Amino acid sequence: PAPAPAPASAAPATPAAPDLVEVPEGAPTMAYYDKAGKTEPCRGLQRLMVKSMAESLSIPHFGYCDEVNMDELMQVRAALKEAFLGQGVKLSYMPFLIKACSLAMMQQPLINSTLDAAAGTITYHEDHNIGIAMDTPRGLVVPNVKRCQATPTLTLTLTIALFLSVALTLTRTRTLQTLSLLD
Repeated sequence: PAPAPAPASAAPATPAAPDLVEVPEGAPTMAYYDKAGKTEPCRGLQRLMVKSMAESLSIPHFGYCDEVNMDELMQVRAALKEAFLGQGVKLSYMPFLIKACSLAMMQQPLINSTLDAAAGTITYHEDHNIGIAMDTPRGLVVPNVKRCQATPTLTLTLTIALFLSVALTLTRTRTLQTLSLLD
């Protein structure tokens, strides 16, 4: 038997407003809006995949697991670590991982796309805007590193360090709604 329909008076629950994060006075809050990219119609097998993806919104859209030999990267980081510490910046693996993700998006542009199931189209985005989660005194913050495909790894390192310094000094005096930088 089919489930009984919900009473007409039962309205769908409205999602709670996101918890806003605060930022100190003078912190960067520039926003960058990437180009629309190109949009094309889905045809053939891709159209069937789009339909299946739209119907399966209850499962993850993308998951990947692999093992990578990081020996050479560990050597590069070790060689650069002291120079960065001299400038007050801790060099982590994060900028290298962000750059690797961006390079993967160049080889597999479907990863960096938006599906419009109603229109039957996929928009491939030109810019690689990658969010990184940071733990702060106010909870989790996810700054968005813009245009990673065009940003040198050194600049990614400095950008992440700036984001982290802002995130760690968050107070309850100002609200942070957008934190992103242009290269």
